[in-house]
Amino acid sequence: TEFARQLSGFEPNEKFKKNADDDTSMDLKELVARLKTELDVTRLFCWHALHGYWRGVSPDLGSKAGFNATNTMPHLSDHLLTVEPILAWDS
Repeated sequence: TEFARQLSGFEPNEKFKKNADDDTSMDLKELVARLKTELDVTRLFCWHALHGYWRGVSPDLGSKAGFNATNTMPHLSDHLLTVEPILAWDS
């Protein structure tokens, strides 16, 4: 499930890269630049669920980036498993 995914790189994935087959597409950097220049946007906020959507940073990526990342399995409460039983698949 999506709860078991871990961040495996700091570079943008294909969803944030320019599509070579589409002249109208742009990458995230180009989008931010256009918003700032054409629409006078001064601040742009981006939500990223590094510890929510994924199960944190993979140990391999941690090693490459120079920090110690470890996997710790969650200990889910009975109440949480009653409300969200699908979470039992990842624990």
